[in-house]
Amino acid sequence: SCRELAMAYSALSHLYMFQIHEGGNDSAAADCIAWGERALAMAEALGDEQVRTHALNNIGVALANFGQLEAGIERLELSLAIALRADLPVDVVRAYINLGNKLYQHGRHERGLELLREGWEYGSRHGYLRGTGKLLMSLCYIEYETGAWEALERHIDEVLRPGYPGPAEHRVIVTQYRALLLWARGHAEEARELLETLLKGAGDQEECAGIEQLLLQVYRSLN
Repeated sequence: SCRELAMAYSALSHLYMFQIHEGGNDSAAADCIAWGERALAMAEALGDEQVRTHALNNIGVALANFGQLEAGIERLELSLAIALRADLPVDVVRAYINLGNKLYQHGRHERGLELLREGWEYGSRHGYLRGTGKLLMSLCYIEYETGAWEALERHIDEVLRPGYPGPAEHRVIVTQYRALLLWARGHAEEARELLETLLKGAGDQEECAGIEQLLLQVYRSLN
């Protein structure tokens, strides 16, 4: 159907968007925008809000990454508004992640952080949808980097409380940030113990690599 073709175009645009992140690739950005615009034109003709929000998100990231920040932010804001209005929770979370991160990366720290917090609250209310792990990582990173450590502690406590309904990966993310806070506050030995325990129970290779990287920083500070 036309709708499936429109979503296929948007999915292709999304694949090019990932290539932009990896390599800073001008041609990938151009392809992302081109396929996204095709998907968007079809979605608008069909009145399909899901394809619209998806395509606008891709286009917004590509524009923001390649010198058209205001145009990119505008597309990302529209993507979020459409997803909220059409009640598309996975697309809402994705829009919060990309809009919040782009604003933060371009110096609008308070607004970026505010949107990521809104996104986390939204995702929590909707049962920790796909994408909330990525959102949590962004939120913890920014709260740590900007010194919003009390807010970070609250997120850590929320995720580590008994009976927390979200996925196990969330506990792994926040435990690493608990270790980072311990280390930053001069409790390197406690941070080491926490990370070594976490590493023993780690699942996939990527997870192990992230924990090992933090452990290396802690080991260096102990020696």
